[in-house]
Amino acid sequence: ALRLRRLPVEVAAPEPRWDRAIWALAALCAGAVLISHRPDTDDALYLGIAAGVADFPGAPLLKGDTLYGIPGLPILLSTYRFHSIEALYGAASYLSGLSVLAVCHLVLAPLWGFLAPLAWARLLRTLSPERWFWGVLGTVGYLLLDGSAHGGWGNLAFVRIFQGKAVFLTVLAPLVTAYGLRFGQ
Repeated sequence: ALRLRRLPVEVAAPEPRWDRAIWALAALCAGAVLISHRPDTDDALYLGIAAGVADFPGAPLLKGDTLYGIPGLPILLSTYRFHSIEALYGAASYLSGLSVLAVCHLVLAPLWGFLAPLAWARLLRTLSPERWFWGVLGTVGYLLLDGSAHGGWGNLAFVRIFQGKAVFLTVLAPLVTAYGLRFGQ
């Protein structure tokens, strides 16, 4: 049964015995991101948007289509104008001189993978300070081993973490929840 209880005012400092383990788990997740990938039809669209930002830095941001290469064609869906991670990838590519694929798959995706267990640690240290590490280990284990539906969380988490929705679910949602709980205190 889930019991609501008052959260401690201060989150307890992590036990020293778990310090190395959480960093090793973060490195493992970054490595998992580097060696795993499941092709998805969204890749062409999302990476095309990022490439458009990098290739045409003077153009209005996310105004036109980059998938089909037809001049003047509006962006595929108006909701894509709110995407921001593709703009980040495009800007990082433009500023670094690296290709969008390198920035996306070799630089930022492993960074998101590295941050994922740290984000879950923040949330679980708030919810269960005594057993937080085991919760992080279980969450990461599930996300690494879940091979269910294509749109399932395990197939988004580390396999397609370069997509904004995967970064949101795997890294940002636990952080927003943790800090929302702390703010609510």
